[in-house]
Amino acid sequence: MNHLRSWIAAGAAALLLASACSPTDDPAPLPSTAAAADRFLEAWSEGDMATVSEMMSVDSATEWPVERLDRWWQRRLDEGAITEAVFTREGEPEQPSPSEEATPGYPPVEVGYRVTYSSDAAAGDVLFDGTLRLVFDAEQTPASPDGGERWAVAWE
Repeated sequence: MNHLRSWIAAGAAALLLASACSPTDDPAPLPSTAAAADRFLEAWSEGDMATVSEMMSVDSATEWPVERLDRWWQRRLDEGAITEAVFTREGEPEQPSPSEEATPGYPPVEVGYRVTYSSDAAAGDVLFDGTLRLVFDAEQTPASPDGGERWAVAWE
């Protein structure tokens, strides 16, 4: 009988150890694509080119450092006598779920936006619709504000 108890105890210990070692938690959710797009568009509306550049993908930020982006945007404002530019997200972007199949990357997410320009050169507001392309940046370079993974804007 003692022999049977030893086997039962050993089996129970093995099951407990196996369950402790196997992942049972769901993967952490990905950062919000909507929040990333909103933050980018809000920064652009405020003329905060440092944040706009910071939120770009590594390739885009290399191509468009903040100084170049700021000069480019200022020329557009001056040429069009633009007094205000308000960027807003149009629609709800796709929100991928974390999965093993997608590692190391996730497909880009397209996010619609609208910019409303006010200009001294136009009788009324001028509207323009466009699309942002968000790419998942697991490398955290440049780092996201919270120090974690992020959706970055691929802008050419």
